[in-house]
Amino acid sequence: MVRRKAAALVLALLALPLLRLPAQEQVPQEPVTGEETRRLLLCFDLAAEANFSQEEELLLYESLLVQVGSASRKVAVIEAPDRKPAASDPDRSTLARSLGADSWLRVSLAGDWTSVAIAASSYDLLTKQTVFQFEMRKRLLRGAVDLERGFWNEVLEATAGYYSQAAAAKSLPGQVVFRAPPGTRITVPGGDILRTDADGQARLDVQLPLTLSIRVRRPGFFPLESKYYLSQELTTLELEQARGARFAFDVYLNNMIFPGFEFSWFPLPSTLFVRTGFTTYLAGLLFSGRGEDTSLFVSMTLNLLDLGIGAYLNDADRNLRAYAGAGVFLRLITSLAYFGLDPIAPWGLQTILGLEYSRRLKQRFYLEFDPLLYFTSHPDLLVASLSSNRDYIGYIFFEKFAAYFLNLRLGFRWQL
Repeated sequence: MVRRKAAALVLALLALPLLRLPAQEQVPQEPVTGEETRRLLLCFDLAAEANFSQEEELLLYESLLVQVGSASRKVAVIEAPDRKPAASDPDRSTLARSLGADSWLRVSLAGDWTSVAIAASSYDLLTKQTVFQFEMRKRLLRGAVDLERGFWNEVLEATAGYYSQAAAAKSLPGQVVFRAPPGTRITVPGGDILRTDADGQARLDVQLPLTLSIRVRRPGFFPLESKYYLSQELTTLELEQARGARFAFDVYLNNMIFPGFEFSWFPLPSTLFVRTGFTTYLAGLLFSGRGEDTSLFVSMTLNLLDLGIGAYLNDADRNLRAYAGAGVFLRLITSLAYFGLDPIAPWGLQTILGLEYSRRLKQRFYLEFDPLLYFTSHPDLLVASLSSNRDYIGYIFFEKFAAYFLNLRLGFRWQL
């Protein structure tokens, strides 16, 4: 008898992973789009006199969870944290509300593996009534095979029968009150946009129960996306957004050769920026040589100081953000013989077109396209300052100015 029980337990444990496999009959199905779904908290516990091993308890719980989850397309099962059982019905109701559920199912087991006593009950928080309650006793002669073939039938039929009908019943009217600073925009399903009034409130009429998805935006703050399960006639939601970045610090390589850095200040956090930076040509690395005698290192007695303004073109929580701006720059010569503005082309204008990418809000890689427009009274000397024909690539020369279209920056940005 002991060997037979041990063999049955081994087979059951080997079959346990199969209960979690994506088989057609056992995977909980996603709710049908447009249908209301009841959210059911599963409470599982063992009576004090129960005689089950930890492996047997886990097998019983897993099989119940999977089968209740697949019993109805209109029932979504929620697990209790760490499977800790609530002590009483009021505690189960409190736990269900805290987890966003509108009902609970309690299954309590007693006895042992050969004779299992099952006590099942369920409570609907919306109608405030116990919808079923019963007890029964069953045997597990073939372990996991019996668990899959009808062991939980009475529990499944009672759960699916009531909650499928309750989900299909006429929904109840309700109202959501959003609380946020005045002027906050709230996008609700259907694309409608609500705006909080001078008192910091916006109201939305809904049909209950409902899972409501919203997106909250306010200038200078990171957008907030969230889902709320609504089951009460009047629900108040406090919407708290994190303030956007006020400062940023960049390090970059200009044209993959010369280093630079940039410091930015955001008058409107994470949206409008004023920045200043410094690119030095005193030391650079050539990742592609121009000849056999070309050194890996390159140095010129030139530095570029810039000042610019710009704005981001999409929301601060997007992985890919675009921005644009413009500015001015000064060319500074720093050599032993001369220190000051470049006498050939001392200043110019700069266009800023950039893309940031990251899954993090405040640490981001970026690629920037920064065409330069040099103002000069000596375009011939500017041409002469370029060392070879290859240096002419990307330049267009005019009588009083020159444009350079191949100025790129690749860098990393920390937002603070």
